[in-house]
Amino acid sequence: MYGAYNCIFIPEFKQDENTVSLLRSYIADDGNISKLRFVESLKGKVKAFVENALTNDKIYIFENVIFQQIFNGFMRSLSCTTEEMVQYVNEILEILSPLNPTIFYLNPIDLKAQIEKIATERISDNYDLYPDWIDWMVEYLKKSKYGILRNVQTRDDLMIYFQERIALERKCFEQLKMDKKYLLMIDGMNYDTNETMIYKLCQ
Repeated sequence: MYGAYNCIFIPEFKQDENTVSLLRSYIADDGNISKLRFVESLKGKVKAFVENALTNDKIYIFENVIFQQIFNGFMRSLSCTTEEMVQYVNEILEILSPLNPTIFYLNPIDLKAQIEKIATERISDNYDLYPDWIDWMVEYLKKSKYGILRNVQTRDDLMIYFQERIALERKCFEQLKMDKKYLLMIDGMNYDTNETMIYKLCQ
């Protein structure tokens, strides 16, 4: 329970088809709920995390927790302007501010090469049960309002989506109201190298 909202992790109920069916209309990233409700529920989760984190001296590292959740949800549902997205990200950062957060934005020099690298790492071991990550992503986008309006059908269409999202993320990153933010241009997406760079900047 976060503020006025109950947030449910639907995969916990994946074996119960009736429950999943009942919950489907409330899935946040399908644009089924209003942008205000989506943001308020997300802010509630962040606030609860901050309240807990302030009770200890741990350092927390999260991946994709701000940009991906907000931008992916709103871009797919076409329910929000760029200016509103920037505003919502700054509101979440304000909630995080007591933790003195640092943000690292990893910007690939070659986006297509990065996506191809991820695609080769996330190959299905049983295509009858579930597809490769890249094909799942195409289907995921195709069924959204964005996908229907843009007639998304192929991996090339998916790449256009990723390019548009990165452009929005960069614009938002530049407008973030915080001092400790780092833009890292990444070539090749070597995870060990990236983590070493981040740890060095955190020291």
